[in-house]
Amino acid sequence: MKKLILMRHAESQPEQSGLNDRERPLSGEGMEELELIRRKLQGRLQGLNLVLCSNVKRTRQTLEGIKAILPSACDSAFDDGLYHAPAASLLNRLQELEDHLEFVMVITHNPGVSDFLNLVVASTQKPVGVPKMFPTSGVAVFDGNFKKWKEAAPARFQLQAFLKPEE
Repeated sequence: MKKLILMRHAESQPEQSGLNDRERPLSGEGMEELELIRRKLQGRLQGLNLVLCSNVKRTRQTLEGIKAILPSACDSAFDDGLYHAPAASLLNRLQELEDHLEFVMVITHNPGVSDFLNLVVASTQKPVGVPKMFPTSGVAVFDGNFKKWKEAAPARFQLQAFLKPEE
């Protein structure tokens, strides 16, 4: 059985003229969100093998904000293909993972994370208490009912927890 944590980056500063979207940093509120979600993630990351992170400033800063609670043996990798990736692309990226990786975290963007969550919930369970739109710094924890990542599919994931920074 595989395990997946899907996280949306913390709140970023609004778009500004002349500033490339990829370079938008986190806002002050985003930094506060990270503090809250870091506390909720404490104790949930044992055995985490890899963090895949979109290669833009706000996702890199989100990763930096939770780094202190990552296991020391956990690797991280930046992936340009995760920038605003739709749910199908997220799933394809998971299917490319090496099978020795048992527990993976992906830090990326909406609408892909919301769409992925909605596909899993629609195919496996009733959406009780699960928001349709992933909030910034939101975290979904899934168990995967498969042994090889190439077998990953929405119906093979089971949502175990959904964490929001404000609760």
